[in-house]
Amino acid sequence: MVKIKIISNPYQKVTAFQSLDEATEQWLDIGRDNNADSQLLREDLCVGFFPFKARQVVDVIIHEYSAGSEKIVIVFEGTDDEYMELDSICSQDEYCEKISLFKSGRYLENARDILPDVIDVFKELSPLVVESVSDKTKIKRELEKFSDASNDVIPICVIGNYSSGKSTFINALIGYELLPSSDEPTTAKIYKIAQSKHPDRATIKFEYGFKSVRIRFSADSYKFLTDPEDNSLVMKLKKLLDEISGESIPSKLNKVLDVINGFANREENESMSDLIEIEAPFDDDGLWGKMWNNFVIFDTPGSNSASNIKHYEVLKKAMED
Repeated sequence: MVKIKIISNPYQKVTAFQSLDEATEQWLDIGRDNNADSQLLREDLCVGFFPFKARQVVDVIIHEYSAGSEKIVIVFEGTDDEYMELDSICSQDEYCEKISLFKSGRYLENARDILPDVIDVFKELSPLVVESVSDKTKIKRELEKFSDASNDVIPICVIGNYSSGKSTFINALIGYELLPSSDEPTTAKIYKIAQSKHPDRATIKFEYGFKSVRIRFSADSYKFLTDPEDNSLVMKLKKLLDEISGESIPSKLNKVLDVINGFANREENESMSDLIEIEAPFDDDGLWGKMWNNFVIFDTPGSNSASNIKHYEVLKKAMED
């Protein structure tokens, strides 16, 4: 039985390959000295991030080592995230009959798991670094670059004319109809949408009547986390939420946002904040449902709409962090 080991180091951006010598039960490097013609030695497969070339690697292994009906055993040594990417490929019908995939006992920590610790150490050391150099302006700029690069929030702004499909596009990313959409202008404010850390929790936060309003949703209930005055909008929201208490979180969010947007669209209304913040679970059926990346989506009023004269300033303020 052929056994091939893939060794990935995403921090050095290199991938190496070994084959098991059945006689000695030792792993031997696949290199120029013993397998000079192997396509696994190509630079594009050995250098760079492994997930981007995982399918190509599997194809080369099958082409070079497949023998009859016997499966090739692939042992992967790297991070869990990389292994999951490889497993998703090897589980497909065209590969599962040819490959048996196993995880090595040795592994590397995922970057997203160690990044918080790295950032904490960086924050502690930064003041000391600034004080220890003469050119403080230059070092501050370099430290700020690292802070920006290490921030795991990825802001996505969706901008365009009204009724051009911005809300529909965002709904496709999330996996369900979160934002109201129609042929008429519907987005009167800027919506900041982040993925909830818990699939059975969601929140909506905004200001109305110069008072903070924050609502938390769960599978079978809702709760106002602030104590807003019983103005016309709050009363309407409470009545609606009592009527739809048995519906799913996505349905509740959509209907509540439809009411909020309707109030925001009123020309005489100047007491609602320009930014509506939402934390919502993303569905697995959406394009981003299974991603762990910390995307934050900004849905904006149509660029040809007069509903938000301070459009640019609100966006700038919302994204300054």
